[in-house]
Amino acid sequence: MTAAPAYPSAKVVEMFGTDSDTTYQRSLRALIVSDSAQDPELEEALRLAGVSVASVVSIEDAIGRLDSLAYTDLLLLECSDTPSPLLDPLLREAAGLIASGDAVIITTVSLKQLDLASDHLGVSSRLLCQPSLDERATAILEASQRELSRVHDTSREGRLRQVGQDLRRISETLAGLAHERGGPAGPPATAADVRAILRARRMRDEFFPAGLFPDPAWDMLLDLYATHLEEAKVTVSALCIASAVPATTALRWLEILESEGLVVRNPDTKDRRRIHVSLSDDGLARMRDYLAAGIR
Repeated sequence: MTAAPAYPSAKVVEMFGTDSDTTYQRSLRALIVSDSAQDPELEEALRLAGVSVASVVSIEDAIGRLDSLAYTDLLLLECSDTPSPLLDPLLREAAGLIASGDAVIITTVSLKQLDLASDHLGVSSRLLCQPSLDERATAILEASQRELSRVHDTSREGRLRQVGQDLRRISETLAGLAHERGGPAGPPATAADVRAILRARRMRDEFFPAGLFPDPAWDMLLDLYATHLEEAKVTVSALCIASAVPATTALRWLEILESEGLVVRNPDTKDRRRIHVSLSDDGLARMRDYLAAGIR
């Protein structure tokens, strides 16, 4: 991989709204743990983020000595093609480094690896799943900005969190309206009612341009409520699919919903590679009141 320039590209600067007069003191360096000799998209993401490559180490060579490798500014774990016997110990080591604050790590996995990865690492902005070029560059630049102790309230993460706060405020307003009316205005919604709402939302893409009405947080909440009524369980990967947006974007929204106290994650007691997601007690109450208020 070729070295990247010591400054972010105009495309990424525009995407983040970074001040044009902000300069970097030095170029950040990344160590890549991957079994791929060359990844053009990753190279381009690093170039866009203004990060150079220190070296590339294979997955097998990194296991057992990840802490000694984490001397660079960023550690990129490219695990999309890594078999579970190697992935499990690698992620365990990565989780320890993240918990100790000794390394800034970005981990990329496939959809089938997502539950295992979220078990070890949690749902974080640095866990990518089948990311696009922009999502890769965004994650790398956000990590770079944090490493350089730069304020990033204007970043995509800051904007997503603001939307999450708006979601909570709207939910509280609706709950207050239902209370003022003396409680729910109609019978409780059934699982069939909620699934019908989801089907209607998906049908919009048949009549309008795809992606015109993205609302992953609401799709997740609806799917989780229907699953609760069906007395079933949903995994992190399945919920990401239900959100109808790219998996990495869905993970961001899941993180926001969790931080707002609307959802909780629980390991599968029979299979630790799976993480189940459900509405919290507060999330259940809000969905129940909202749907019973007749707003469908």
